[in-house]
Amino acid sequence: MLPMQDPPTQLRWVGNSYATQRIAMLRQVTFAIALGALALIATAPAEAGRRGDALSASATSVRKDYVREAKTAESTFNDAVANLQRGLSRGETTAEEAATGFGAALAFYASRLKVAGDGAADAFANDVAGAMAAAGDNDLAGGVTGDGGSADKFAESIRSDLTKFRKKALKRATKFAKVLAKDGGARVRMRVSFEAWTYTQRPAADADGTFPVRPEPVRLWGSVTTRLTDGNIIATVFGSAAPQLDNQFDVRLEGQIVRGLGDLLAEGGMDVTNDGTWSFTGRVGNPFIGDGLDVGNRQIHFGVDPEDQGLGGLQPRRLEHAGLISIP
Repeated sequence: MLPMQDPPTQLRWVGNSYATQRIAMLRQVTFAIALGALALIATAPAEAGRRGDALSASATSVRKDYVREAKTAESTFNDAVANLQRGLSRGETTAEEAATGFGAALAFYASRLKVAGDGAADAFANDVAGAMAAAGDNDLAGGVTGDGGSADKFAESIRSDLTKFRKKALKRATKFAKVLAKDGGARVRMRVSFEAWTYTQRPAADADGTFPVRPEPVRLWGSVTTRLTDGNIIATVFGSAAPQLDNQFDVRLEGQIVRGLGDLLAEGGMDVTNDGTWSFTGRVGNPFIGDGLDVGNRQIHFGVDPEDQGLGGLQPRRLEHAGLISIP
């Protein structure tokens, strides 16, 4: 026969266990409530943005227009590349024509994305200013940066869209480089390098509707270099700059010999369009006169702050790092 357990001891243990469980449950519930309240406080701006604020409809509409313009530009670029590939495969387009055409098409595509992004920034800023004026509130929810509302979500969505377009363009460029190597002739090689494709919230909207905008810096968006069968190099570089910087900077390929990718300042400098973009496509160096380009990585610099140096003409007072380029 098993010995009898001490009832009081058993009851005491059960009682303590039950009380302990109740206390633990209460603590968990209290902790969960506290966490929930904290989360509610921390995500209040984001939740408000998801529910919508005074600028949510504008942000959606302007972004929709931006995406439509960007996709139209993307379609035009893809069609141009497809035509170049068909010409190569049929022997109707030379490697030099294909490299030149591809570089020009890519630069034009990037410029259209830049223009679409700037247009979206201006359109949304105008809508923000109108909403602020109507409400008499320069701190209108959703219209100011950092409150988690429509202004923040709008900017992030445009940057995200631009990143996607960039990735797709790079993928298309890499594919085209393989086609060119296959159908362009012996020893033909192309290399493509992209820097950041940027979107900038330039106008700071307020109820007065005034947008003090400072000139943007010179930016390199990307480069394409192709070595032809005869050793010549076709290069494309493209980017953005304030229209006020037209002919006020140049683009330099660094090396033992500094070569201009486009006109150096002494020759007139880089042309900038009214849309705030610039590009160059053409031959760089000449291997038949001992001025060829060796294979390898190079840096691209911007020559800025021109000054007149007499017989030397305009020269940059300083150089800015722009990005990297690879010579195939």
